[in-house]
Amino acid sequence: MEIVVSGLSRYLRVTIGGLNHDELTEIVDTALLGFLEAARAGRVDEARGPAGYLIQLAHWRGLDFVRARARHEVPTDEVDEEASEVDLAAETVEALSSESEIAALIRHNRLAGRHDLNAVLRAWLNLEDRGQRPTVRAVADSLGVAASTVSARLAEIREVLAALRAG
Repeated sequence: MEIVVSGLSRYLRVTIGGLNHDELTEIVDTALLGFLEAARAGRVDEARGPAGYLIQLAHWRGLDFVRARARHEVPTDEVDEEASEVDLAAETVEALSSESEIAALIRHNRLAGRHDLNAVLRAWLNLEDRGQRPTVRAVADSLGVAASTVSARLAEIREVLAALRAG
């Protein structure tokens, strides 16, 4: 396990940079926990390389950490995130027009190994099922990731959906 932890720490230090030892430890720990949760839930495809999944997860967690840190440095009165979140929410909900289309999108993402897209999509749909207004912030909070990560994944979901519709 020590080899995995030190390898992930080195990878993050090189690819993201600007992280101290405590931050690296926190990121690696959350990535390992996320990996274990994904493995237990059957979202890690052994044929596609669990190590790659773990590395990608650590990278995303590192980026989320850096973004969250930067977000705390910006005064909230200068950012109107709520309006853009509502626009993004409406756009995504309108794009997903039928259950069969959603099922096809989930199947496509699973076969493509894009479990991150399905996690965002499922969180989004779960909020709707509970009668809550899905916003980028609400999905991010339910997944424990940065809002910017959810925004990026929603943009990718819309691109995949457009490609599936085009044939």
